[in-house]
Amino acid sequence: MEDKRIKKQFFKKSEQELIFTQEDRNRVFEQIHQPKKKSFISFAPLTISLLALGICLLLLRPLILPENVQQEYTGTDANDAVVKEDKVITTLFSVKDAENRIHLNLLFAYSTEKKTANVLAIPRDTYAPIDGTASYDKLAFAYMNGSEGAESVRKTVSTLFDMPIDYYAVMDLSEVSTWIDSVGGIEYNLPEDIRVRAITQVGIDFESGSQRLNGEEVVVLMMATTELDTLDREHLVKLLNAVIDQTKNTPFTAPRETNMSFDNPVEIDSIQGFSLLDALTPTTLDEKYYVTFEEGYLKYIGEKLTTFDASNRAVLTTDGWENKLYTNKLDKWKNGDKPFADNLLEEMMQQLVQQKIIADNKKGAIMLTPERIAILQQMVEENKELYAHHATYLAILNRWQKGDFSTVDADHNVLMQMQGTKTSDGIATGIASKEQEARYLFQVFAKEEEGAE
Repeated sequence: MEDKRIKKQFFKKSEQELIFTQEDRNRVFEQIHQPKKKSFISFAPLTISLLALGICLLLLRPLILPENVQQEYTGTDANDAVVKEDKVITTLFSVKDAENRIHLNLLFAYSTEKKTANVLAIPRDTYAPIDGTASYDKLAFAYMNGSEGAESVRKTVSTLFDMPIDYYAVMDLSEVSTWIDSVGGIEYNLPEDIRVRAITQVGIDFESGSQRLNGEEVVVLMMATTELDTLDREHLVKLLNAVIDQTKNTPFTAPRETNMSFDNPVEIDSIQGFSLLDALTPTTLDEKYYVTFEEGYLKYIGEKLTTFDASNRAVLTTDGWENKLYTNKLDKWKNGDKPFADNLLEEMMQQLVQQKIIADNKKGAIMLTPERIAILQQMVEENKELYAHHATYLAILNRWQKGDFSTVDADHNVLMQMQGTKTSDGIATGIASKEQEARYLFQVFAKEEEGAE
C-alpha cells in the first residue's frame, strides 16, 4: 500500500517538481525499496531495427529452413538431455586468439516465427564451469582448458546459463580480420575518446568520431560493452548492425569449428541486445580477477533471452535503462576537467530528457536534475571554441534550466540530427504527459532490485 501512495504522489507532481535532485531520489526511493528478497530486474535490453528484411546474419544462416530447424535437428542441454523441437533456436558464436583463449562470446536466440533475434555478450572474465564440470575458471579458458575445444565452450556456457545451446561456431581472430578487411573495414562512430582492452596488444585507443575498424577493433569494442566504465552497452547491437549492413553482400567463409552449415540466409526484423553489466560483480579469487553473478541470475537471463512474447518485448524495450556510466561521468565533471566531445555532449543531453518525451524506443537515460543541466551549461560556456553548435546547446540548456520543456521533443530531435548516429526509432514523437513522465521515472530510475517475499 505504501508503494501505491508514493506513486500517486508522483502523478500529482507539477512540471518543475518532476525535476528531482539526488537527495530527492535517495529519500523517496528508500521508501520504495524495502528489501526482503532479491529479484532479478537489473538487465537492460536494447532494440535496433535492421535496415531491411532478409539481411544475412552470419551466425544464424543455417536456421531458416524448416527441415533444418524443426525436423532434422535435435539439440541437447548441459546434461545431454534431449531437447524438444522448438521455434526458438540458440547459437553461440565465439572468437579466439592464436593461443586458444576465448575473448568474445555472443549468445543468440532466434525466433523462427517472429524473425527476431536476441543477443547477449558474455564477459570473458566470467567465473564459469569449464566443460560443464565442477572445475571453474575464466570463460576465456573454456577452449584452452576444456577437453573438446569448441564443444567445451558450448558446454561451459550451456551450464552457466542452465539452457540448451543448439549451434556453436568458434572463429579465429585472424578469420574475423580477413573477413572484415575484405570490405575495407567497418565504418563506425564513437561518441567519445576511449581506451579498451585488446587481444594482440594490451590496449587500443580510439578517438571520438567516425572510425574505420579492422577485425580486432570490431571484436574488442564488442568486448568492451561487457566491461564496467568502458563502452556503453547499446554499442553491442549498433556494432552488429554496422557489421551486418556493411558485409551483407560479401562472401563469408564458414568457421572451421562449427556444427552448422552456412548456405541459407535468415530474415531478421530486429535484434534486441541484453546486458549483464548491472548485475556484474568484480571478484578476486586466489589472487585472480573474475566477474561473478548472483546464484540464479544467469538462468533468469537465459529464460529472458529465449522469450519472444509481445508482453515481454513491450515491457523490456520501451523504457530503456538508467545509464550509470554516463551519469557518473557527468556528476564527476568539474571546472578544469577535459570537456566532453560534441557527440558525447549531444548524447547526454538527449538522455537527460528521456523522461520528458514520447518515443518508440528509448535506451540509456540520465535522471534530469537542475545540477546536471548546470554542469553542461558550465562546460559549454567555458569551452565555446570547441563546440560548433554551442549556441544551440546553450539555448536548449537555458530553457531546460528555467523549467521550460515546451519544445523538448524538438530539442531532442535537433540533438539527434546533429549527432547523426541513431536510427529513426529513437525520434521523439511528442511530449510526455505528467502521468507518463512519473511512470517512466518509476520504471527506469526506481526499478526495484529488491522484491517482497
